[in-house]
Amino acid sequence: MKIQRLSWTYEADLESLGLQLGIILNTSSVADLKISQRGLTARFFLNLASGLRKNSHSILKSLELMDWGDPNAVKFIVEVLNGYHQLETLSLLSSRYGGEGYVYDAAVRLLSLTLKQNSCLKELVLKGVEGRSAALLLYALAGDDGNRSIEQLELVRMSGIGKSLAEVFLSNRSLRVVTLKAITMPVEEWRLLGEAIRDNATATTVNIDTVLSRSYFNELKELSCAASSDGKEPLLHLGMDEDEDDMLAPFKLLSSVLRGEIKSVKSLTLLLMDFSLFSGTSIEDILPMNGITGETSRLERLNLTFGPGGFRCQSIRQRSRGVVQGPDGAVASEFNSQGNRCLRDPLGKERKGGAD
Repeated sequence: MKIQRLSWTYEADLESLGLQLGIILNTSSVADLKISQRGLTARFFLNLASGLRKNSHSILKSLELMDWGDPNAVKFIVEVLNGYHQLETLSLLSSRYGGEGYVYDAAVRLLSLTLKQNSCLKELVLKGVEGRSAALLLYALAGDDGNRSIEQLELVRMSGIGKSLAEVFLSNRSLRVVTLKAITMPVEEWRLLGEAIRDNATATTVNIDTVLSRSYFNELKELSCAASSDGKEPLLHLGMDEDEDDMLAPFKLLSSVLRGEIKSVKSLTLLLMDFSLFSGTSIEDILPMNGITGETSRLERLNLTFGPGGFRCQSIRQRSRGVVQGPDGAVASEFNSQGNRCLRDPLGKERKGGAD
């Protein structure tokens, strides 16, 4: 169910609608509720929460709110988290996604405290949350008294959260999957985050997607190096696009992974929309292995996607004695062999390549 584009003449009508919607949620099979409407009153949210609490027939599992920083919306979230114990996913979308808005510090503090005390949520999604609000909500998952039920965390279009997120990894032992999309931080914060990921013993998957954002190769290399450990299984899944200033930048990171210098990357996806090379460029120029055959690489999946006029190449490595293989069985030192069309064609006659 999605609430948006509402119009009303009298607030009484809106308040009545809130109660009716709460009743509907309790008597239907609605499992997801999205509220994208601005200007909803305190009584609307109170009635909506009251309708949810009337009985236990609701199967609501997911709640998403835009303009969540409004005190009325926060009170509603708190009411639901405190009084309704089946909610598993909470998504908060900053009002800056759709226009200017102000997030009240007192409201965020209340929500942070409620998140700490909640024992039912499994997934928290924050989009466009910035500054002090981001820090307060992340600290709800950190420390000895932080939330221990949330297993999945997704952060989208946020900045300057490296220290807060590192603290979450260092102290939280319930998180299993963390997804970061279009996150902006200084290089030193990426390094700090990588060290925290390395020291975390329970997280199994960290997805980092910077596709369609600015280039992040230096940042991701710092993160990947800091997260590497001989005694830890790789858990990073990286996605990135090309660097306009350095066409070979993504391959420099890939080379470090294939040579086994970076041990934290489990899968790597490169989106190369305008990839081009000078005639005569060899595979060694792009992927210098320095005499290393790839036996120490921990990469399990490599996806290369080229834009219009180029080609698409996907390569999955079979884990066998730690040897990096292309789609036709060639190891890293054989990437320029006749049999390895997937990585040879892009450098040869500009034919459209693919994996068998």
